[in-house]
Amino acid sequence: MTCVCFADVTPLEIPGYYATVIERLSPERRRKAEACRTKQGRLLSAGAGYLLSYALSLLGVNEACAAYSYNQYGKPRITGQEHLDFSLAHSGKMAMCALSDSGQVGCDIEAPGRHNPSAAKRFFHPNEYHKIINSDDPGRDFIRLWTLKESYLKALGTGLATPLSSFEIVPGNPPYLCGNDEYHFAEFHLENGYHAAVCSLEKAACEPIFVDFSTLQNN
Repeated sequence: MTCVCFADVTPLEIPGYYATVIERLSPERRRKAEACRTKQGRLLSAGAGYLLSYALSLLGVNEACAAYSYNQYGKPRITGQEHLDFSLAHSGKMAMCALSDSGQVGCDIEAPGRHNPSAAKRFFHPNEYHKIINSDDPGRDFIRLWTLKESYLKALGTGLATPLSSFEIVPGNPPYLCGNDEYHFAEFHLENGYHAAVCSLEKAACEPIFVDFSTLQNN
């Protein structure tokens, strides 16, 4: 099973709401949120941590009691729950979590309007770059490929130790990784214009869960 959760963190700006989220997290997730330099960074980190806590609760795991270990590239795992893999992402005002009990998983989310052809030329696979510059909507295709590629790297757990240009993703329906049918992708076009992607070892499409932080004080 792969669980995918989204949340708009804007309600966490309301006095007391951020504290409500933080107190429900493990010491490790609290530390990460509080270490962020900006207020928005803290809201996003805490929001993503809460989504992880929510997803884990569906499997009967209490994140508030969790301890973490990290691989050589910094990807976290939950100690004692090695069969679980998770990935967190955030952009703008949106936080995201993907949790899998069936192997590696990675996710990424991006705000609308991002289009950087120079970055695509420098970092993407040449075939991906040519697709973007010849597209009727280069901004859309740039964001699609960026989120797909980031989700794959997060699933691998290597980060940018694996160069973005070293592999090609074809953003078809569904998207696929050239020369490798082990990993599968799901994409999410949110109503507010954000675009997200999940990479996992499961073929099944993920039905996302949207968490409303404005209702926290009522729970």
